Amino acid sequence: MFPDSEIAKKFACGKDKTGYIVRFGLAPYFKEQLVNSINKAGPFVLMFDESLNQATKKKQMDVHIRYWDDGCVRARYLGSQFLGHGRAEDLLHHIKECGAQLKMRQLISVSMDGPNVNFKLVNLLQKEHAELYGGAQLVLVGSCGLHTLHNARVVEIWPMLQKYVDGVKNKKIPNPATASYDTIAAAQRDPLIIAKLQFFFAISRTFSPFLLKFQTDEPVMPFLAKDLAELLKNWVSPMNADIGLGAESVIKALQSKPGSRVVVRHIACLDPTNMSRDPEWCIGKMKSVVQRFLQDKQLAGGVSAGDVIVQQFERFLSVEGRGEGFLSFQPFEQRLDVFLHEVLSTYPELRRFCQSLLLLSHGQATVERGFSVNKEVETVNLLEESLEAQRLICDQVSVCGGVLKVPLTKELLASAAFARSRYRIYLDQQQKKRQSATQSLKRRAVEDELEQLKKKRKILEEVCGVLQKDADQLAEQAEGKAGSLMAQLLTKSNTLRRRHKEKRIELEQTEKEWDSKANELRHMP
Repeated sequence: MFPDSEIAKKFACGKDKTGYIVRFGLAPYFKEQLVNSINKAGPFVLMFDESLNQATKKKQMDVHIRYWDDGCVRARYLGSQFLGHGRAEDLLHHIKECGAQLKMRQLISVSMDGPNVNFKLVNLLQKEHAELYGGAQLVLVGSCGLHTLHNARVVEIWPMLQKYVDGVKNKKIPNPATASYDTIAAAQRDPLIIAKLQFFFAISRTFSPFLLKFQTDEPVMPFLAKDLAELLKNWVSPMNADIGLGAESVIKALQSKPGSRVVVRHIACLDPTNMSRDPEWCIGKMKSVVQRFLQDKQLAGGVSAGDVIVQQFERFLSVEGRGEGFLSFQPFEQRLDVFLHEVLSTYPELRRFCQSLLLLSHGQATVERGFSVNKEVETVNLLEESLEAQRLICDQVSVCGGVLKVPLTKELLASAAFARSRYRIYLDQQQKKRQSATQSLKRRAVEDELEQLKKKRKILEEVCGVLQKDADQLAEQAEGKAGSLMAQLLTKSNTLRRRHKEKRIELEQTEKEWDSKANELRHMP
């Protein structure tokens, strides 16, 4: 394999060795380093999403963490959980299990998609977080809305769909009797369906660049509201759009609530161009965001710390905010987190607060990209723990910039060297689990037998009692009779006594079996 090296020629690594080095050597080390890095960094955001694992046929929930590392925001894969049930309580249990080693007090927000079960999960998490950490609440920014617009290409295949529906109508092909077919059949009856599809196609062409631009791990939420407003201006004129009095009243009510959208809109105060052009507006928005963090008890130091942050922000805008770099800042070409980390170096409290704001996630692109990695590592009979180990290693290699750039530290080499011993411990534990499971099954079987013997003994005791009583009654009746009647009664009595004797023997045998099983159960481990 390595003809140019005498040492490398002796290298041998079969599939088992590769497997246990990956799972018990490399992955645990990278996981430990990641957890330590997150816990030292301070505030973090937890991101999660689920997809179907085709190999295990289970829902796989991937958990990622956004945190500050080396002067910028990073999004890292933390682990996976495999779900049976998908209730909110189940999701919360798995999230807590995946993040068991993290300092959950430092959690400031959760990023997720929009199913109702996720919102219920967040409510449960909020309640538990408040109980554990003195009423602290997570800063909510809504659910991810950055998804690709699907079905735009239906225009291209519409003639084929029509041909299929016509075939069903003419009974040339069977009716699939599905909801999808019913939808297509109903759409075919709509004379404006092509116009509607073309309109949807036009929308998708307009929105796709926006969606692609925001599918990034970089902190770009300060630009989200502005770009979305510009996008919508191409379609709806606020001066001319009539959405109805009911809708307007609901929107006004939502706007008046100090909810999660406050942070989403007002975080635009961290846009360097806004800082340069309208510092007073930025100061007002910063105050609103600080107040939100104070309400959620996510600001260490309370009101006094909030005042310091606002004061430092005002000084920062009056001095550094006038620089040319702010007005010429190019979003998506320059990293906002790196830029602010450098220019805020002399404002420690403000920088820490801005770091928390920049952690807030604008979408789920990180987690959803991980689904593609899952498909690459999925294989038949791959253990769930092995899949997670491979994901951890892939994530570390990606962060380092390639396999050859992963630092070969003494700790990493030591962890790989101890992989075999950990693997043996794991095998011993698995064997003990199997033995324990086998013993549990045996114990359960003996307990079931004892229960059956107990019921049988009770029935036999009752039968013996009845037979004895009936035999005695017949014998007493025979004493007062004579002739053939007496003989008949005695015959019946003797028959019952013989049956009683047989049942007594059976009862004694049952009691012996019960004693034997009870003794066996007492000596079971």
